Amino acid sequence: MAARWFEKGKPVHEAERRGLEALIRALPEDYTVFTNIDLPGNRPGQSYEHDAVVVAPHAVFTVELKSWGGRIVGNRDRWTLQDGFVVPSPIPLALHKARVLKGQLKAKRVDLGPVWLQPVVFLTPSDAHAHISEDFADYVVTPSELKQTFTD
Repeated sequence: MAARWFEKGKPVHEAERRGLEALIRALPEDYTVFTNIDLPGNRPGQSYEHDAVVVAPHAVFTVELKSWGGRIVGNRDRWTLQDGFVVPSPIPLALHKARVLKGQLKAKRVDLGPVWLQPVVFLTPSDAHAHISEDFADYVVTPSELKQTFTD
């Protein structure tokens, strides 16, 4: 059985919808997933759109979905896609969103301070192969790694 899914907003395109569906199917039924959700930022009036927030029994995950397939090579700051196009790495934004969310949780309820909050970049195509520098590779997941990443 799949995780509980609460759609707070609509996916921006069909590839994102398929990625969210794959995420939901991969997770156990005691997980809850909120998708396309705007959460407060650090400053008044500021918010961050999270593709998904996964609430697991042992942790909370912020998930940034990318529909980039094929071989992807990179590090914390820059990735080279299969077609040779160079893009900014989504890792810094995912890390920032996770830190902000962690701060918001602690500000709302002090007992949520110890909750583990992990950012994840999910490369949704089944042919995605990420070759990210070792120090940041754990933040990136492909479809075949979903269940292990979120349940480990």
